[in-house]
Amino acid sequence: MGYPKFGFIELLNSISAIPLASLFPEEYRSLVSALIEARAHAGKTQTDLAKMLKRPQSFVSKVESGERRLDAAEFIMIMGMLGADIASALSIILRKPTEKGKRR
Repeated sequence: MGYPKFGFIELLNSISAIPLASLFPEEYRSLVSALIEARAHAGKTQTDLAKMLKRPQSFVSKVESGERRLDAAEFIMIMGMLGADIASALSIILRKPTEKGKRR
């Protein structure tokens, strides 16, 4: 008697077909720009921010270059640590026009 087939190989094939790119690359880049601006406004270097986060400087560099993505909680926490206005930073993406020229 063999093991039941659950379609595991088919599942793996379908997962690998899912694109890993962001659905909103321009908006995400705007948030990263806001983070960079907040860091600069706070007078902090990448090394300073990395020490605040207890992470290596390369972590901050990767975030700022887009190599490493932040989730929403990380973004909010880091902006808060920098004393930035989180609502203003998030409003950047809400003010951007959509493809059809309408505001979100």
